Amino acid sequence: MNRRVSFGSLVLLFAAAACVYAQQGFSGRPEIKSVTVSPISFNPSKGETASLGYQLAGPAKVRICVYDADNGLIRELVAWAPRDAGTNGDKWDGRDKSGAIVPDEAYFFTIEAGDKTGKVHVFDPTTFSGGDEIEIAGVTYDRQAGVARFQLDRPSRVLVRAGISGGPLIKTLIDWVALSPSAQSVSWDGKDEDDIAEVGQRDDLKFYAIGFLLPQASVIATGNSLTDYSAYKRQIGRQQPLKPERPSQTRRVPISDHWERLRYEDRAIRLSVRPVGNVELSPAGAAIVSGTCKALVEVHADDLPGLRRDRYEVIAYVDMLPLVEGEQGRSPYTLDWDTSKLAPGEHILTINVATASDRVGTTSMKVLVR
Repeated sequence: MNRRVSFGSLVLLFAAAACVYAQQGFSGRPEIKSVTVSPISFNPSKGETASLGYQLAGPAKVRICVYDADNGLIRELVAWAPRDAGTNGDKWDGRDKSGAIVPDEAYFFTIEAGDKTGKVHVFDPTTFSGGDEIEIAGVTYDRQAGVARFQLDRPSRVLVRAGISGGPLIKTLIDWVALSPSAQSVSWDGKDEDDIAEVGQRDDLKFYAIGFLLPQASVIATGNSLTDYSAYKRQIGRQQPLKPERPSQTRRVPISDHWERLRYEDRAIRLSVRPVGNVELSPAGAAIVSGTCKALVEVHADDLPGLRRDRYEVIAYVDMLPLVEGEQGRSPYTLDWDTSKLAPGEHILTINVATASDRVGTTSMKVLVR
């Protein structure tokens, strides 16, 4: 007797067979799953390593690359080496392709797996994760201990500023630093960036804390006291290859405006202020002024290229109260201000430079009004 098998039955049979085949590790389809990195933070200077774990649905030749926070290639960790189906693992010692220990920063892994047909499957965490905007609530300041504290639940890049309500930014406590999930604390003596103004005891002291999530398969390198990330990137220059552009998945979460900015540029603006002309200084180092005075505001040369691509303003405060705002920022910037309305004695001139993209810098100067 002839037995007829429907097309639907054949599909089910083939699907069942494929399922068994895949469970045995012979599917030939090296999908990359269950990618993990441990620990989240490590110190290469002490010989510590980061372990990358992943699963392949089938045997494959694998390429693993380490990239920095600006998608620059740090090192090809595995160069199309054969890997079996199932659980695999590789280690990174925190060194770049030249053998140098990388600066303190967040780095991430990509995995490419080529099957026997020549098809390459890719795990690139930046295409589907990272950048999720977070607000960090509940920053507290222990005035006696001089410590600001907050809780971080997931690996994130964080910005924490201290300022005066209705007044100036005083101090950038954490400047877009990659941090592990934990109870965080940062020492702060309550003074401004120039150690001139003491604001830690003020009732109108406020904290501004935001951040965004790091991509999956990220690891944070710590402990390098010899070089910082900005200097490292300047040294590498244009010789560093960039990660290939790959289509990103649409995500229904707010993505931070800071997510795709260059890490060595998206930071607090460094600046200085000084009196113009031959100004006498008091024994305490305050500029002795009277009547109409001039002060010169200058942005650090390394920060100027980024500012030239952004709109920024210069805002002046005296004793934490608004004085004047220059909406068309430039450097150097000359501030003209009338001190005749100030009471005789010592005062503090504070300057903020703020961009439309939420970069802010602060500096202060003591003045003694006669």
